[in-house]
Amino acid sequence: MSERPEDASSIAPPSTAETRLPLFEEAAQVETRDVPGERVRLHTSVREHDERIDAALRGESVTVERVPINRVVATAPGVSEEGDTLIVPVVEEQLVIEKRLVLKEIVRVTRHARTRTEQHTVRLRAEDVRIERIAASDDPHKSDNQQTEQKG
Repeated sequence: MSERPEDASSIAPPSTAETRLPLFEEAAQVETRDVPGERVRLHTSVREHDERIDAALRGESVTVERVPINRVVATAPGVSEEGDTLIVPVVEEQLVIEKRLVLKEIVRVTRHARTRTEQHTVRLRAEDVRIERIAASDDPHKSDNQQTEQKG
């Protein structure tokens, strides 16, 4: 502890020379220490039991329905929703070959009849027949009694 004078008036006024006053301060220090006391031993065991609980589980199922449209469109439509239904358009490109009947030209065919005379030399053939008659009393092998007939 510091010492204090009882009355401040008893202290002489400071002189021109410097006077020093000693100041004191107290400090407290806290420390801990182990003190032997009771000892404790713990034993654990596991106990099991069944308990019924309610849990909300969410699940979804889907139904797929294919609806044929077969309509020609200029652009592919986008995916859309109607309520809980997702509508996914399925498009395909098809090559279209068009066959057209085009009258390209006409052809006119006209008949012209004419008669002309031409001269040509040609070789012609003809057959001649010779008939020989033989009398019944004559010898067929004799040639002097033969009669000859010609046609031609």
